[in-house]
Amino acid sequence: MCPEEENNNPEPDQQKTILSNDAQEILDIMLSLLKNGTRSFVPPDFIQENEEFKQILAILIATQDFCDALRKGEIDHLTKTKGYTISQLKAVQMELRNLIWQMKEISKGQDYAETSGSTHLTSSFNSMMGNLTSKIQKLRQSKKDYQEISSRDPLTGAFNRNALQNEFVNAVNNAVKKKYSCALFYMDIDFFKKINDTYGHAIGDVILKTFVARIYECKRDTDLCCRLGGEEFLILLPNVIESFISNIDERLRKEITEKEIDTPTGALSMTYSAGVTYFTPETEITEKELLEIINYADYLLYEAKHSGRNKSIIQKYE
Repeated sequence: MCPEEENNNPEPDQQKTILSNDAQEILDIMLSLLKNGTRSFVPPDFIQENEEFKQILAILIATQDFCDALRKGEIDHLTKTKGYTISQLKAVQMELRNLIWQMKEISKGQDYAETSGSTHLTSSFNSMMGNLTSKIQKLRQSKKDYQEISSRDPLTGAFNRNALQNEFVNAVNNAVKKKYSCALFYMDIDFFKKINDTYGHAIGDVILKTFVARIYECKRDTDLCCRLGGEEFLILLPNVIESFISNIDERLRKEITEKEIDTPTGALSMTYSAGVTYFTPETEITEKELLEIINYADYLLYEAKHSGRNKSIIQKYE
């Protein structure tokens, strides 16, 4: 074989595949479809009735619609088109539905658990769900911690005004269900301003903390203590026998006033005045209605302070 013949017959891997004009046009059409989308595409006349092309075009249109729906978050998108690609998209759609269900369960406080239908969940997906569960639980605990901190008086540890809407209203409404009677003590430390002016605010803080500590020594776990501000405090007894209220008041007064308080400036004593009201709620109350009861106890406190202090006035709330 002469050199010229060798040059005219290149090796197979050097040969170029030459498409027919029709095949090249069809290839160009497919590339255009993939690049520009299917919605506005009008196929040439020579291929419009080709069944294979019509099937491919239908799959491309269905795929594009499916992807657009998933991108918009529409996970209930339906299609009658069949094919391997569509089947894979339906599998993705199923996993998205499952993921949303798992998220809802986690938000309710349920732990994540793989279901029998989650056969396609990968280890990375399970790991993601585990991390997500942990983070949500931490956020939930952080919210609970924040609510606890925000509803507590930092000096005495008693509840503050923020607790009235939840803890106090809920306690009264729980008493409604059990048909319990409630008592509300509105207490004010006598001549507290004089203590601050004479001994300083540091000693005043000792008085406040001791006052609350002694209340906690007397109250039950179900009773609530709130510092409204300054030297004013509330005690809510959400389950009390009305005939025992005066005995409870005497016990509190003995615990709080008869013991001296050791301070850096020497032993001090304190007294308090109180307005005490009791009631048997028949229906659940709102925060506004609770404030009305508190205002009535405040009125009784005013009467106690202006009739000599170091005493309590007890009356039923009508």
